[in-house]
Amino acid sequence: MRKSIVLGLICLACLFGVAYAQETTPAVVDTTVIDVPGVMSGLPNLKQGIGYSIVDSKINYLTTIEVINVKKVSFAVGYAGVAKSTGDKLIATVSYPLFAAEKYVTWDLIKYLKFEPGVYAGVGRILGSNEFDYGVSATFLDVKF
Repeated sequence: MRKSIVLGLICLACLFGVAYAQETTPAVVDTTVIDVPGVMSGLPNLKQGIGYSIVDSKINYLTTIEVINVKKVSFAVGYAGVAKSTGDKLIATVSYPLFAAEKYVTWDLIKYLKFEPGVYAGVGRILGSNEFDYGVSATFLDVKF
């Protein structure tokens, strides 16, 4: 019985110590705020389009990320796929915007529609026998975050 009383007093003293420590030490609150729009505006543009391969005479689907944009000339790297004869490709494109739908129509989603003709070059079958591919491209969708 004495042990339980002593143990109870020790626990009670510990609780009072914790309560006292919480009253005397100020709480530190992390007030940093993540600027989501600022982070998203720093991401590169995601471009979607098609490419016509001169090597195999097939149409490929292109997905690229804009790396450099100098005087409206856009350099992007990405992926081309769907054509069965060359398979998937790692590509680089150079394009120039000719048409932007947002100049003519006022609608929120129309700002993503663009027409950027260009050229692409890439390497197909990266893990197998590499095959060089090149052709003309057209970007239709330009998503800016």
